[in-house]
Amino acid sequence: MIVFNRKTHLSKYWFLYGIFFSIILAFIYPEFGSKEGLLKPEWTIKSLGTIIIFLLNGCSIRKEELYRTVLQYRIHLCIQLFSFLICPILFTILSTIYRSLTYQYQISIGIKALGTLPSPVSTAAVVVRAIGGNEAIAMLNSTIGSLLGTMLTPILLYMMLGGTFVGTQHSFIHVLISLSSTILLPISIGQLFRIYFPIAVNRIMPYSNIINNWILLGNIYVTFCQTFKQHGSLDLTFINFIILFTTILVIQILLIAVLFFACQKSHVRPNDTIAIIFCGSQKSLTSGMPILQMIFPDNISITIPLLIYHPMQIILGNYLTGRFQRWLKDAKHEWHHRISGRIVIKKKMSTPSRLRLMRDFKQLQKDPPAGIAAVPSDDNILIWHAFILGPSDTPFEDGTFRLLLEFTESYPNKPPSVRFTSKMFHPNVYADGGICLDILQNRWSPTYDVSAILTSIQSLLDEPNVSSPANSEAANLYQTNRREYEKRVKTTVEQSWNAEPTLASNLRI
Repeated sequence: MIVFNRKTHLSKYWFLYGIFFSIILAFIYPEFGSKEGLLKPEWTIKSLGTIIIFLLNGCSIRKEELYRTVLQYRIHLCIQLFSFLICPILFTILSTIYRSLTYQYQISIGIKALGTLPSPVSTAAVVVRAIGGNEAIAMLNSTIGSLLGTMLTPILLYMMLGGTFVGTQHSFIHVLISLSSTILLPISIGQLFRIYFPIAVNRIMPYSNIINNWILLGNIYVTFCQTFKQHGSLDLTFINFIILFTTILVIQILLIAVLFFACQKSHVRPNDTIAIIFCGSQKSLTSGMPILQMIFPDNISITIPLLIYHPMQIILGNYLTGRFQRWLKDAKHEWHHRISGRIVIKKKMSTPSRLRLMRDFKQLQKDPPAGIAAVPSDDNILIWHAFILGPSDTPFEDGTFRLLLEFTESYPNKPPSVRFTSKMFHPNVYADGGICLDILQNRWSPTYDVSAILTSIQSLLDEPNVSSPANSEAANLYQTNRREYEKRVKTTVEQSWNAEPTLASNLRI
């Protein structure tokens, strides 16, 4: 029997409901959000809101992630080529078909524009994480796509529209200057904030998605206010809307199918396949809406395909999650069988650090600590995936928390980079999952192995060091309002239950 949880449902789909109510409010009272309205959207929403969105994007970009991208450049290159080369071609073909059926010229341009947008910053990563795919690829690709999109989207649109931006008096140079001042400059400032004010950035980043979503709802509201103020209603008949809806649905299914079969033919790892599918097929509302409004300030209809595409990709992603989870389970088994074993070590891999890691792995298998499991990646022994059970009789009890350990050839002389990939609320865990722990920094010793590292982190969960907090909010609640702190921790415990069962089943209680 399926039990409907209203709170969970609203927390998951509140943004979709927000889009619906924003359009209703715009229809009821368009004067408030129109150009001449009290809200002054040209300054408050479209300019200031866009600057805030990309300032937060700049704060969230980690230089370490960009460096790690080089190691998997082939996958990222394929995704970006698909997003900025194949997608524009496919979307142009389907926009031509749509225009021939409906004669809706502006919306057909909107479909073309949709094909030039980058993949979303968070939506794709959430779906990839839920399925069990390679979340790191999804996150890194979103970072790259957001940066490339601010430069490539206007260039591609300029080329596809015959050297002019239809329906706007702005030149290409003017558009690039506007994009630089409201997008590239805030991203650069965000990076400087991350370098010089890391504590302030870590306090703000947990709320960045909520801030972005509210600004986007404001963008959607003023967009439809202007539409209803100028035209009274959208110049879109019910039949044309159904054709547009069907066209966008066909586009998404086509992109997913093309990427899936291309990965199958290329023998891409199953986890990477999931990341490629959803990064390549999804489009960013966060980046796309401001860019399109900057290029086409007076053509509201051009944003309509994006406003349909975004909620549809969320709904379609949720629908496909269970199906891809079952496929991934079978595909992983087949993949492991194909490479004849869990870990393949070649002679050229027998460096001191790798031999030490193999010894750590054998020790973990022989005598695993209670509530801890860890395994190296199939094709890279320097990257480990781990699970930690929350200690009993603590707020973290019953939690199944995922971690990523990244070693270098300097191990064990230097500590690995360790971070939680599960969402955590703890005084010594940064917003990006990084861990503030002395043995991973100034008190590291070559005698520590993987088991010791994970055991120390497990102990840290219930014994935080509030004198050196990584999360000031959690540290403050831990000291002043323990009940609220435990409530927040319980939320992360519930969210951790989506952990991949194949590794979690190795935990010894």
